[in-house]
Amino acid sequence: MSLAKNKTVQAENKEKLPGLSLRETEVLKFLAFEGPLNVYQIKQRLKLPSYSTAHRAAKALEEKGLLKVMAVEKTVKGVNAKVYGLTFLGLALATMCEDVWKNLENVVKAWSSLTPLPLSKFEYLIKCGLKEEAQKCYRYAFAVAFKEAFELNKMLKDIFGEEEHVREILLRSHEGVEKEFRRIFDQNFLDIAIGAQPMDTLINWYKALRGDPELRAWASEILKKNATSYRTWASIAERKHTIIAVEQEPNWEEVKAKGIELPAEVPWQLH
Repeated sequence: MSLAKNKTVQAENKEKLPGLSLRETEVLKFLAFEGPLNVYQIKQRLKLPSYSTAHRAAKALEEKGLLKVMAVEKTVKGVNAKVYGLTFLGLALATMCEDVWKNLENVVKAWSSLTPLPLSKFEYLIKCGLKEEAQKCYRYAFAVAFKEAFELNKMLKDIFGEEEHVREILLRSHEGVEKEFRRIFDQNFLDIAIGAQPMDTLINWYKALRGDPELRAWASEILKKNATSYRTWASIAERKHTIIAVEQEPNWEEVKAKGIELPAEVPWQLH
């Protein structure tokens, strides 16, 4: 491969999102900036070579669970046209693009109904003097959520494949991954926001979280669940420690009767 061609391939790979073609990445990013559009509008505004080019990209993104049909509308020519919008996973994937981060305020406005609560409050956090700090929290939370939630989904596809008889399972897994993604994002955002910070920044975060009723309720719920979970795990750890550390052989019938708790938190399941 020539040096020039190699550089071109490297540039294209840098622009592509994981698992997407260059065209699919282009369409996904465009919708992140513009909001819902039909295929004709995507073709016109992106100046794509043909309608079929736009349609193939939109259809591929829909099959990957990154776009969904939000409405069907009449065009000026009287033709029914599907209006495509991002799914939550599509929006999350789009945030991996650097130019999306540079225009985050506009993207959040376009997709406020999809964004996790802390992200929907970006404008408010900017007013609280936390723009850079919030962006750091977003980046970290997204990175961890992608690693944990999407690797799990990839594992499922590797195991089950794409055969027709497992399609329903994989569709349910998309819903489960979205729910898990949101949970991981929320937890990690809050962990960073009120974690190890300079005192002035930390106090600013507490003031911001307390100053917005929705953020206050959101943070309170997460912390309440954490406290309950930590107490449960501590209690179970003590029980296991007693069984292991006792010098005299335990009364195994008594152990069986009491049970050995396993507080495995399974956020989503395949049935």
